[in-house]
Amino acid sequence: GVAAIVADRSVTTLFEIDLELLDNRQREILDTLTQQKDGPGIENTDSAAVLELEQLGLIGASESGRFGIALPLFENWLCGS
Repeated sequence: GVAAIVADRSVTTLFEIDLELLDNRQREILDTLTQQKDGPGIENTDSAAVLELEQLGLIGASESGRFGIALPLFENWLCGS
């Protein structure tokens, strides 16, 4: 299942590389989204960093307009790393 995929070293290496390519602000946004699911969100943050993460397909907005991690597998990895 998902746990086996997240534990696969080739997958974790890809996620580690993705994370290393992001700047500090983008990493902070991902951290906020993984830790504050019911919190204030990222609506009042650096819009350029949010847009870049959205264009990379790492985050996305729901119908309600709240942002979240777009890829469940990536989110599981982020929460466990």
